[in-house]
Amino acid sequence: MSNFIPNSFMVPNAIVDEALAKLSGNACKIYLLIVRKTRGWNKPADFISFSQIRKFTGISSNETINKAMDELVNYRLVKVKNGNQKTSNEYYINDFGITENVKGESLAITENVKAITEKIIEQERQARKLLAKDE
Repeated sequence: MSNFIPNSFMVPNAIVDEALAKLSGNACKIYLLIVRKTRGWNKPADFISFSQIRKFTGISSNETINKAMDELVNYRLVKVKNGNQKTSNEYYINDFGITENVKGESLAITENVKAITEKIIEQERQARKLLAKDE
């Protein structure tokens, strides 16, 4: 029996252990949304519009979204490829990029945590493959 929970997605422990206390509530909401829309669908990145962010997070102001997004980029949790008038921005999760926040406080992830997180991600991929075969 697998430890995989259907209809779920995983967040590395290091995010909770090392970054959660540093993030604002809005940045945390947006981070979770990006994780869901990328890792939750086994994609390396996703195009997410501000209207989607508003809908799923309850954040109504574009200014607030921009501020939270800047926070995620400064913490190196998220990479952004800017869109244009026809496409939304493309967002990538960068679990292993946590190195230092804006104030210079260390948020470095140890190599041990990185290795464990990579193992969890691989186990999740394998569990999804097994579930797909069973269907």
